[in-house]
Amino acid sequence: MKLPVILLLCCSSVFSLKAQDSTIYRVGIQTIYHPYDLFSGFQAEREKGAHQHQIGLSVGVVTTFFQQRLYPQIYYQYGFHLVKKRWLQTGPLMRISAATLHFNKQSSHGWLYQEEAFLGAYVGTGNRSRFGLSAGIGPAVEQNWSSSREKFVHSISWNTFVEISWSYAL
Repeated sequence: MKLPVILLLCCSSVFSLKAQDSTIYRVGIQTIYHPYDLFSGFQAEREKGAHQHQIGLSVGVVTTFFQQRLYPQIYYQYGFHLVKKRWLQTGPLMRISAATLHFNKQSSHGWLYQEEAFLGAYVGTGNRSRFGLSAGIGPAVEQNWSSSREKFVHSISWNTFVEISWSYAL
């Protein structure tokens, strides 16, 4: 009689630990403020234990809709939950992003390329439906074609971002 009870307790504890550490997939929307534009788009997220992986695709609202120039941005973000409670998640993040803008339609070289890397922090609230706030700072590399020099010109600067997001667990 004792052996089946012990096996039942061991199996239930293993399954409950696995359920607490299971992978969660989320989809959502976000609005990202950059000093040069306001981006809005979609995100997909994979969360397992304390590790959070997120990819997103967005467009620059001001440039795309008001200036009639498509300004897409794609990013990957890794976050680590330092605090992971049922209704609160917070921790550091690392984000890399790339964007491109065709600013001169008369020239085949009228492109601007941006690569950015950020270190920051995030706070999320909610369980199945989650609201989040992220912020970061890091270097940005811009490349564009110089007609006078006949080559690509690079510039490096510091950039920031602030993101508000909403996601839903599938």
